[in-house]
Amino acid sequence: MITELLDELVKEINNQAPLDPKYLKSNGNANGFEDLFKDKIITEFNAKMKSDYPKEIIELKGNFGHQFPDLDLKINDKLYGIELKSKKDGTWQTQGGSVFETTSKISYEEIYVLFATFNASKHENKYKLRYAPYWEVADAIKVTHSPRFHLNLDTSESVFKSNQEYKSFRNLKKSDQNKKVQDILKETTSRSVWYINEDNTIEPTAYSDLDASQRNKVYVESLLLFPWDLFKQPKGNYENVTKYFLSQYFIISSSMRDKYTAGGRISLKVANGTNSPDKKVSFPQIFKRYIEHREELIELLNSMNDELLAEAYKFWKLPKSNKERKPFDDFKTVLDNIGKKYYSEELSKIPYTSLSEFIFSQDKKGIHRS
Repeated sequence: MITELLDELVKEINNQAPLDPKYLKSNGNANGFEDLFKDKIITEFNAKMKSDYPKEIIELKGNFGHQFPDLDLKINDKLYGIELKSKKDGTWQTQGGSVFETTSKISYEEIYVLFATFNASKHENKYKLRYAPYWEVADAIKVTHSPRFHLNLDTSESVFKSNQEYKSFRNLKKSDQNKKVQDILKETTSRSVWYINEDNTIEPTAYSDLDASQRNKVYVESLLLFPWDLFKQPKGNYENVTKYFLSQYFIISSSMRDKYTAGGRISLKVANGTNSPDKKVSFPQIFKRYIEHREELIELLNSMNDELLAEAYKFWKLPKSNKERKPFDDFKTVLDNIGKKYYSEELSKIPYTSLSEFIFSQDKKGIHRS
């Protein structure tokens, strides 16, 4: 009966087309697909179930926030979970939840993923929808901010052999889950990488031993999380960066400061009018680091998972985020606050109104960075 009801759920969503643009948002904390359920689908689906299945006890309930899965679907004396996922690029792949997701202690018959996708670039205004058992489409474990399942609705392989194996994994103690994850990573990775400890010793990996893409990943993440520390004057503070690398990625570095300030200060030439020579303004090297990685920062700010988002708002010295907030806009606010506190004199000498404009503007406004 579960698949019959999931089909009904899909029909209920399709009945909402064309969708209000707010239900197609997928940016930072904004999740239009979840909002559609909160505002419409749960209420309308439950009303239809009472009408169409009067002899059955069928109820859909939301578990939104930081719980997994997003929905509970009760069918008489059985309970099923439904995790909502959406993409706006028309694909059927996305990052799932943390492999250590154990917020819910409820025993489900099975957990399904209900996947909605549309192509924003083609101005589509309705979702294409598919569903499948969660375990069945968990085709890999990938390490982003933490080990997470990768979900692929088109996969023919899974890290689990059955629903029972997935249920057993969810019921393991954290230490046993960690061992299982290590085993899966070793089986699916052709060589030793930084998040796998082949001999099970407890030794952190040196930052210098990471490959270029791994170094870049954690580096950009540090730029996003710790601007207050890295831009601090008269000198940067690297204590939080060091602790974060160690606690989140088990990485150490012998020269953390050099990664952000090596090369001294940068001198920027600013056009000073046709009849006057260009003037030079000096900035710390950290400005160059942010400018060099601005595109990656934008991409990360627009794709932050809940864990990274929570970390960001803790270190940004801003109130806790809510769904109305946009991480990119808040990050620019953080930069502007930093600029006002530490660099007001330097910024007054260049044709930009704020630190965020200086870093993210594509218009050089007569500035020659060197």
